[in-house]
Amino acid sequence: MDRTNTLDESEDLGQPSRHAPALWVALPFLAGCLTDAAGLMGPVYAYSLATIGLVGAFFSTNRRSHWIACIILTGVGFGACWHALRAGRMESWTGDQGRADLFVEVNQVDEREEGRWRATGWVQTGPIDTRRRNILCDGFEAPPTPGGLYVLSGFLSACGQPDDPRENWFRSQNISLRLTRARVAAEIEPASFLAQQENQLGKRLAAGFRELTWENPRGGSLLAATMVGQTRLLETDDRLIFSATGTLHLFAISGLHITGMAVALVWLGRKCRLNDRVGGAVALFTLWVYVEVTGGTPSACRAWIMAACILACTTLQRLSNPLQGLLLACAITLVLDPQAATDAGFQLSYASVAGILLVGSPAAKYFSRPGLAERLTPKEAISKTVRAVRWLRMRIAEGFCISVAASTAGAPIALSVFGSLCPGGIFANLLLVPLSGLPVVLGMISVGLSFFSWLDILRHFVNSIAASWLHGMAFLAEILAMLPAMTTKAHWRSDWVGAAASLSVLGTMLWQFHQPTNAKTLARPFAVLLTWLIFGAILV
Repeated sequence: MDRTNTLDESEDLGQPSRHAPALWVALPFLAGCLTDAAGLMGPVYAYSLATIGLVGAFFSTNRRSHWIACIILTGVGFGACWHALRAGRMESWTGDQGRADLFVEVNQVDEREEGRWRATGWVQTGPIDTRRRNILCDGFEAPPTPGGLYVLSGFLSACGQPDDPRENWFRSQNISLRLTRARVAAEIEPASFLAQQENQLGKRLAAGFRELTWENPRGGSLLAATMVGQTRLLETDDRLIFSATGTLHLFAISGLHITGMAVALVWLGRKCRLNDRVGGAVALFTLWVYVEVTGGTPSACRAWIMAACILACTTLQRLSNPLQGLLLACAITLVLDPQAATDAGFQLSYASVAGILLVGSPAAKYFSRPGLAERLTPKEAISKTVRAVRWLRMRIAEGFCISVAASTAGAPIALSVFGSLCPGGIFANLLLVPLSGLPVVLGMISVGLSFFSWLDILRHFVNSIAASWLHGMAFLAEILAMLPAMTTKAHWRSDWVGAAASLSVLGTMLWQFHQPTNAKTLARPFAVLLTWLIFGAILV
């Protein structure tokens, strides 16, 4: 259906609806998980709240406002119950800190010098206990095998103390417990064949990106970290540089990786004459294997679920709703791992993408739209130079709006968890994010070439080009890190200030998202953030 007036600046009639039913599931469930993690609601009250909400929703189907309120209460209650059942409160794990024997399902192992190793995995208080948390183990002697269940002995402590940035980095990786001086006491269950294959494939994938035509160890580590999504593969100096410029997220598996691979796989399926449903299923399965091999991080799982929603809408010939996909991804992630609700990496990932979808993209479209004179001028009458200038102006406006929206949404969380704010990261992202697409594309080409051993020379050359490009990006980030006021050190001493600021900023963005197009600017969320920054500075 077309507009009757071609100069009408209202939204396109073909755009997907702003309505996202998953909103009433994901946000209450997240609130329930956070409520139980903070110890604000016991299991009995949570079950009672969920029961009252279900009964109220059953008897208020004819009253929309009452029904929504009951659904919210039900979501909060179920979220608190599920978090208590699957993760439990932190005090139940670290109440008796000291020597401990823990059942640990090992996910990743990093072998180091002198027989030392570092492993991450899931910890349980018993072999049949439903509660589990992520743990970091620093050990010695024989290392465990990824995918196996072991009894590890060591000294247990909590991760993520507010005054220790290094510990907060562990917390950002969804790690809440730490076992030091660990050793393998017993093997309960060996790694499965599938887990062993995933581990070997991940190692081969990371090692393959380090194979270059010319010597460039730094570039090889940058390429491996970019494609595998593990910042531990970076050199220490590079990790500090990209962290100082607020661009460390470039080395996480995100929508850029998943979208590029999905497009390539769908195109390949059509070339093989597969119908859309079979091709989409094969693409999703291949992407899930990639997500599992690279560690299954929150950003990777979020991107995969959003890609699944988009592919499903495309197959069913329906308009896709990115916000609906984001909320579904949030709900599914919390069901699989309720501990993620308190994970800084999870919070930053979803808050930033929500800011981009709610404010960044609409604001970019608003500020980069052509003026009346441009729309009235025939395309043939515009020179190539003018068109190039307009295209560059639009790309800069889009990049700036998206960068500001993501930084605004994630700033309260960064201040609360890491005690730092990176205002210069807006401009660093504006420069580095557009440059990060080429190495990802070249990395995908390298993966495709790895299936043919007689193309190794070409694969090494492709890796070298990508590594050199990333080396140049690191050099640019190093220059940006030396600029004054790139990173500001601050910390909100009260946790409720950070939580209230995050809710206020995201709530403002969500409210503004449902307003007319000309109201979708960055001013309101930024003003709310600035107010909380002043209030937090007064408290400190």
